[in-house]
Amino acid sequence: MNSKYSFITDNLRLSYSSLNTFSTCPYAFKLTYIDDVERENNYYGVFGTYLHLILEKFFRNELKESEMVDYFKDNYNKNITCQPPEYPKNLDIQYYKDAVKFFENFKFEKELYEIEFIENSLKFSYFQKPFVVKPDLVLKRKSDSKRILFDYKTAKVIKNDKVDVNKINGYKNQMFLYAIGLFETKNLVIDEIKIWFIRDNYIETFKMDLNDQISVIDWITKTINKIDGEEEFLPNTN
Repeated sequence: MNSKYSFITDNLRLSYSSLNTFSTCPYAFKLTYIDDVERENNYYGVFGTYLHLILEKFFRNELKESEMVDYFKDNYNKNITCQPPEYPKNLDIQYYKDAVKFFENFKFEKELYEIEFIENSLKFSYFQKPFVVKPDLVLKRKSDSKRILFDYKTAKVIKNDKVDVNKINGYKNQMFLYAIGLFETKNLVIDEIKIWFIRDNYIETFKMDLNDQISVIDWITKTINKIDGEEEFLPNTN
């Protein structure tokens, strides 16, 4: 089904972010991807990008474990170019402390793995639509040759000593879309997914479950069809 915006949406390179934005609020999707309203950086985004950079440098052997915390401190002001929100108060102080604690206690046995992919954009076609994804890291475990997709998150997932299962499940669409992109572009078959919640220093692991994969593919196709047929792109008022 075509809409009056098909001349744009037919050529739009889709991503998890764009699909999720449409699912959350069609009007926000229109502003960002059709009207091309420029989005401003924010504290959360630049903080996450900075931590990704440090982990990328570690896995590229540009930083040692012992150097990570000093690198974070020494380059913080240069990389964190946005002011934190006014509320919650002192949020930036807490984020800073969480990151320092994470890097001070960081341990990862790289020698147990082969590094197969480090953060880069992958462009591919899926359901006759152009897509782009940017996975963080793929490692191949030497002991069993299982291929693991890692993704870093700065959001917290533990509250009152309990893991927020709903939040974790919310990331599955993103992870499985990344796995599709890795297969389509690099012929890498992912066996296991690990989401690394940096500020909690907690890793959630799940397998490439067939039912989950089917569910994600269903979400992708339905969302694409809705975008293709959308005429109004109304705001979500819920």
